[in-house]
Amino acid sequence: MREKLIPVLNKSLLLPLADRLMSTNIVRYYCEIEQMISWNKEEIDKWRSLKLQKLIQHAYHNTVYYKDLFDSNKINPDEIRSIEDLSQVPPLTKDLAKENYNNLIPTNISRIKYIYKNTGGSSGDPFNYLLDKRSWSYVVAENWHNWERIGYKMGNKFIALGSSSILPSGNKSSLKHNIYYWLKGKKPINAVNMSKEASKKHLMYIKKNNYQYIYGYASSIFLLAKAALDNNIDGTFIKGCITTSEILTDYYRNIITEAFHCDIIDNYGAADGGVNAFKVNEGDFNVGYNCIVRVGEKVNSIDTGGILQVTDLYNYAMPFINYQLGDSAIISKDNHNDYNGQVISKVYGRVSDVIELSNGNVLTGPGFTIFFKDIDVEAYSIKQTGDLELMIQIKENPNYKFENDKLIIQTMKKYAGPECKIVLQKVDKFDLLKSGKRKYFISQ
Repeated sequence: MREKLIPVLNKSLLLPLADRLMSTNIVRYYCEIEQMISWNKEEIDKWRSLKLQKLIQHAYHNTVYYKDLFDSNKINPDEIRSIEDLSQVPPLTKDLAKENYNNLIPTNISRIKYIYKNTGGSSGDPFNYLLDKRSWSYVVAENWHNWERIGYKMGNKFIALGSSSILPSGNKSSLKHNIYYWLKGKKPINAVNMSKEASKKHLMYIKKNNYQYIYGYASSIFLLAKAALDNNIDGTFIKGCITTSEILTDYYRNIITEAFHCDIIDNYGAADGGVNAFKVNEGDFNVGYNCIVRVGEKVNSIDTGGILQVTDLYNYAMPFINYQLGDSAIISKDNHNDYNGQVISKVYGRVSDVIELSNGNVLTGPGFTIFFKDIDVEAYSIKQTGDLELMIQIKENPNYKFENDKLIIQTMKKYAGPECKIVLQKVDKFDLLKSGKRKYFISQ
């Protein structure tokens, strides 16, 4: 009864009431997104340019950081009117944001509804920031709109499989927040321990309680799917999976599809940057209208795009313009799926770790995702263990060939140098970061 009744009441009554209680705008933005998907590209570009101009004016006239940045670089804020014009604005890194925390808070902050947020990122290094409730609301509305593409209705029960970085805070929640999460149908399961036994236990709980949608780390959902296959559990009760926070590899996708026979949404997002992009099954990532994405300098000579820069058009509480998340991506110039907004064709993951060897060679992570993708490893780790030494750990998948050992060592020596010591190690699992994510490229 709940699965049919709550989604109907949510849209017309319960969520509008929750918006009023929490000073959010989820329903309003959901309705706007539903309208905007029918606009043509020119209409979207015009809307986005107007939002950008207002953000730039707000940042320049109300924050010390952007007033100083624009004046010292002789940038006229009136001339920043489009995505192309953003190339004039020096990027904001996480380190710069930390150093200039107070200077990024606008003088009119008392007139802005915001919440305090923090993110550990891939390194587990905490980063605190202010998030405009409009930005938060828009991201929730984007989630709602995109999840509906695989049959989900706001209020349907779903499992949130992950750790503290994608689940509600461990602090005691207020009554209105508890009501809100009940309306969403959200049930958190901690996935830090995803042993074979734990994965089977989680899966049986999900089946017994009739949860049909799973949201969580790509690797955690993969391990859940693997448990279904290993234990001959029919996973067709799952209608959809939403992967997030990690790269969804082809191997992960294939196992999830084989186990659950369901649609998969791959979600690339970062709350501090306001970016929220979705790929349903195969295809490209459709970027939410609330955020502008660009690529800066190239990561390496391999075609892995450039460093991703994002601008949240709704975060007036702490404006982040050309904010570098630390990921590498390729932005598509030609949309192949009739989406009228921006499209990211490929996300390669973190580029913040750079391995510098004593022989002068410098290695970055994204290029190796291409190499390891083609040699049948389930996951890998490249770690610097000395000035001229690398530890390569791999977890094989069933199709891994013994001769790939030699290929891995030869390839690493090609880029690291013939004098570099390469130690190849086979492992059954990888240690997790404090955030619950798995990190595969680690400098000394």
